[in-house]
Amino acid sequence: MDQITQRRFDTLCRRHLTPAGNYPAQSVTLGATSLSVTFARAEQDTAFGVSVTPSWLTTVAVPTKTTTGCTVTFGTAAPAGATADVLTWRTES
Repeated sequence: MDQITQRRFDTLCRRHLTPAGNYPAQSVTLGATSLSVTFARAEQDTAFGVSVTPSWLTTVAVPTKTTTGCTVTFGTAAPAGATADVLTWRTES
């Protein structure tokens, strides 16, 4: 394994899900282009990552993160029955 690949692998190994935001199958309203997520437990700061997997083909962005939640935006409006898995994670120092 070359050095760059090894560094990427090491970084991935140090990531872990946070207790604040692990929300599988969040319902997304028909026609919505954003989703507001409120965490069950607040994060200590905003130095966390957010991974989003929508159930339809679209682009995804997280333009806003706070210690109590985040906003997810979609490039294509949600179809009927749409869901999104939202996970928060941190990289250990």
